[in-house]
Amino acid sequence: MNAISSLTLKSLAVGTLAIAAMAGAQAQTSSAAPALTGVYVGGSIGSTAITDLSSRVGYGGYAGIKLNENFAIEAGAQSLGKFSVSGTDVKATAYNVSVLAGVPVDPKISVYGRLGYGTLTATAGGTTADTNSALYGVGARYNINQNLAVRAEYTRLASDTGTFGVGLQYGF
Repeated sequence: MNAISSLTLKSLAVGTLAIAAMAGAQAQTSSAAPALTGVYVGGSIGSTAITDLSSRVGYGGYAGIKLNENFAIEAGAQSLGKFSVSGTDVKATAYNVSVLAGVPVDPKISVYGRLGYGTLTATAGGTTADTNSALYGVGARYNINQNLAVRAEYTRLASDTGTFGVGLQYGF
């Protein structure tokens, strides 16, 4: 990872944690317990690593429906960054659908696993190539208040592609 990407990721992680701390202080009077069911949306920024290529900063968004305290269904899209392959710039994106299974550790913190299916798309010039595969991941969520949470997650999108991201989730 180059120095700029590393600095950008560190700055974004510190900024996200600062926002979470401020929101948590503001929300002390309200319950931190999340809604047991409902629709949510979120976004994250992080690092994408592809075997034999350098890591790149990527970002993405997702929408989901929480079926109960332990299960959710989620769909997401990510821009994984631009990679140089044999001197050609290749833009990578991912789209996926997953089932999340989680366990609350306490009223504010839960850990979860992800299992799903997705498409990785590589675009160079006018040529596009898709790879479909199963995906899996693990993550943790910290509930700032009933509607807002901070998430950190690692997802293996394909045998040679993994992402780590930190972001915010908002439940309706």
